[in-house]
Amino acid sequence: MGGAAAVPLTYALVRVQFGRARLALVGASLLTFYHVHVFFSRIGSNQGFDATFTAALLLALVVAYRRPDRMTWWYVAGVVAGLGFYFYFALRGVAALTFGVVLVWALLGHAPRLRAPTWYALGLAMA
Repeated sequence: MGGAAAVPLTYALVRVQFGRARLALVGASLLTFYHVHVFFSRIGSNQGFDATFTAALLLALVVAYRRPDRMTWWYVAGVVAGLGFYFYFALRGVAALTFGVVLVWALLGHAPRLRAPTWYALGLAMA
């Protein structure tokens, strides 16, 4: 189930990031037929959720970065990162890396000053 949810999330991530439907379809297709992803999804291992939560987290961060007036997406990114802790150990590294990226965005002035990391951390803590 977790692996199957990663395919439309990957499609949405590539579509939002690059704005091209054909490229998004190619990206989702590559994930669909990637043998490691298929293997872990079929046996029901928790590694199947890794691609799902990573794609959801990156999608929320891309939308949050493009719409700085909406703090909701920063909160959603934090919740997704926090929920990912329960499913796969390696996602802790992804969440820490993305928190660092959010902090750098705020310090460089690309994100609303301290509100973005605060909402991201709040979502992370709530999960």
